[in-house]
Amino acid sequence: MPLLVRQEDVPLWLGETNTTVEEVKALIRTYEFDPAQWDVLAEDPSKKPPRPRKPKSKSKDKPQPDLS
Repeated sequence: MPLLVRQEDVPLWLGETNTTVEEVKALIRTYEFDPAQWDVLAEDPSKKPPRPRKPKSKSKDKPQPDLS
């Protein structure tokens, strides 16, 4: 679950300021979602997400080193 923290609250969240646990916990709250405040784009359902690439295999002439 993501947590959105205002820029001015980042030091508090990261523990860079002296504060109480209650003040840090107070940063965890819900917000009403206002799409006008965000760049929300609908994904194109006809496009497939990129597939992960397989790593290129190295030369098969060399034996694998023994890691034990």
